[in-house]
Amino acid sequence: SVSYESTVSTTGTIVVTTTTADSNISGAKLNLVGTYDPSTGQVSWKCEAPTTGGIDAKYLPSSCK
Repeated sequence: SVSYESTVSTTGTIVVTTTTADSNISGAKLNLVGTYDPSTGQVSWKCEAPTTGGIDAKYLPSSCK
Protein backbone atom coordinates (compact mmCIF):
# COMPACT_ATOMS: atom_id res chain seq x y z
CA SER A 1 0.00 0.00 0.00
CA VAL A 2 1.09 3.57 -0.54
CA SER A 3 0.16 6.73 1.36
CA TYR A 4 1.24 10.35 0.98
CA GLU A 5 2.17 12.74 3.78
CA SER A 6 3.02 16.38 3.15
CA THR A 7 5.28 17.89 5.77
CA VAL A 8 5.83 21.38 4.33
CA SER A 9 5.00 23.01 1.03
CA THR A 10 8.28 21.97 -0.60
CA THR A 11 8.68 18.46 0.88
CA GLY A 12 6.43 15.43 0.74
CA THR A 13 6.79 11.81 1.79
CA ILE A 14 5.37 8.74 0.10
CA VAL A 15 5.15 5.84 2.53
CA VAL A 16 5.34 2.41 0.91
CA THR A 17 4.25 -0.61 2.96
CA THR A 18 5.47 -3.90 1.55
CA THR A 19 3.13 -6.83 1.02
CA THR A 20 5.05 -9.94 0.12
CA ALA A 21 5.41 -13.58 1.05
CA ASP A 22 8.91 -12.79 2.38
CA SER A 23 8.38 -12.53 6.14
CA ASN A 24 11.62 -10.54 6.50
CA ILE A 25 10.06 -7.47 4.87
CA SER A 26 6.30 -8.06 4.71
CA GLY A 27 4.50 -5.16 6.37
CA ALA A 28 7.69 -3.09 6.67
CA LYS A 29 7.78 0.50 5.44
CA LEU A 30 10.00 2.57 3.17
CA ASN A 31 9.76 6.35 2.82
CA LEU A 32 10.30 8.12 -0.50
CA VAL A 33 10.94 11.77 0.32
CA GLY A 34 10.64 14.37 -2.42
CA THR A 35 11.98 17.89 -1.96
CA TYR A 36 11.04 20.62 -4.41
CA ASP A 37 13.64 23.24 -5.31
CA PRO A 38 11.74 26.33 -6.50
CA SER A 39 14.89 27.87 -8.00
CA THR A 40 15.30 24.98 -10.46
CA GLY A 41 11.75 23.64 -10.58
CA GLN A 42 13.06 20.15 -9.86
CA VAL A 43 12.19 17.57 -7.25
CA SER A 44 15.02 15.55 -5.70
CA TRP A 45 14.19 12.17 -4.20
CA LYS A 46 15.72 10.09 -1.44
CA CYS A 47 14.54 6.89 0.17
CA GLU A 48 14.86 5.91 3.79
CA ALA A 49 13.46 3.46 6.28
CA PRO A 50 11.36 5.11 8.99
CA THR A 51 12.56 4.57 12.55
CA THR A 52 9.33 2.78 13.48
CA GLY A 53 8.23 -0.12 11.29
CA GLY A 54 10.91 0.48 8.67
CA ILE A 55 12.57 -2.12 6.50
CA ASP A 56 15.77 -3.47 8.06
CA ALA A 57 18.76 -1.77 6.41
CA LYS A 58 20.08 -5.07 5.03
CA TYR A 59 16.95 -5.37 2.85
CA LEU A 60 16.99 -1.81 1.51
CA PRO A 61 17.92 -1.22 -2.13
CA SER A 62 21.54 -0.12 -2.47
CA SER A 63 20.41 3.36 -3.55
CA CYS A 64 18.73 3.81 -0.12
CA LYS A 65 21.72 2.92 2.02
